[in-house]
Amino acid sequence: MRYILLLVPVIALTAAFRYVQHEITSGLPSVSLPQSAVTLARIDPEKILGNGFKFDEQEMARLNAQNTVNQNRLFNQKMEDMRTFARNPAGWHGAPPF
Repeated sequence: MRYILLLVPVIALTAAFRYVQHEITSGLPSVSLPQSAVTLARIDPEKILGNGFKFDEQEMARLNAQNTVNQNRLFNQKMEDMRTFARNPAGWHGAPPF
């Protein structure tokens, strides 16, 4: 009796698999999706943040300059680490710097 109860879910899964297999191989679409172009509206910050919203140009320029300085500093530091590793690989502790 126990084995029959174990076979019931297997039979149900097999029947579901056969049904899906038949639907896929029949070639007929069971669901038709609308074929239309997707258009996205431009995001307007004034609608989200109010009419008084504007970018602070000086702050943006300062942030861009700060990011450039940081990237240059990190690049120089990496180059120095690579030079140090190339001079003495045995003296380098940790993973190689590349």
